[in-house]
Amino acid sequence: MTKLGTSLGQDVSALSPYTILDLSEGGHNLCGRLLGDLGANVIRVEPIGGSPTRLRGPFVKVGNSSAEASLYWAAYNSNKIGITLNLESERGRVLFLELIQEA
Repeated sequence: MTKLGTSLGQDVSALSPYTILDLSEGGHNLCGRLLGDLGANVIRVEPIGGSPTRLRGPFVKVGNSSAEASLYWAAYNSNKIGITLNLESERGRVLFLELIQEA
């Protein structure tokens, strides 16, 4: 992606001033991916233990370990910052509301 202002040493793009909170699952992850591709700061909020979408195949073996990684997850969630929050707890809800104030 070509970003405006890169010749001036600036990192400016169509959505760079915006922060998006992404709590989507499954194929809906693509929406946040596209916003991130356009320059938005996308924060992927996952439940404790990770998103169920992480379990969707196909999978690839990483290095020599037996750990598997979802290619589906990687494709639909690039250009995002990931965090986990327990929205069932008071502290998790407070943190989420603070994120909303920034988004």
